Amino acid sequence: MKAGERAQQNAERYAACLQSAEGRLRLDLSWANLRSALPARTAGLRVLDVGGGTGAVALRLAELGCEVTLVDASESMLELAERAAREAGVFARFRFKQADAAGL
Repeated sequence: MKAGERAQQNAERYAACLQSAEGRLRLDLSWANLRSALPARTAGLRVLDVGGGTGAVALRLAELGCEVTLVDASESMLELAERAAREAGVFARFRFKQADAAGL
């Protein structure tokens, strides 16, 4: 199996994990903690999500009206995040950047 295929498979496995009951619970708890720290008015807030993977949290931020730059080292993860943003109707609020966080 080629490295690109392996990365795509890993990204899809991670996305599927987020759909499991445990994955949804973890995401919901993380979101509740983050949401409590956000200002009441989030429209137009600029957010940098480094290592954002499939964009699960970034999507919620975009749905609140935030402008999100999602950075991840994995092209496969970014592809999943882009698809999810399109499906959620918030693609226009996103910028996607493939980069290793250590190099930022």
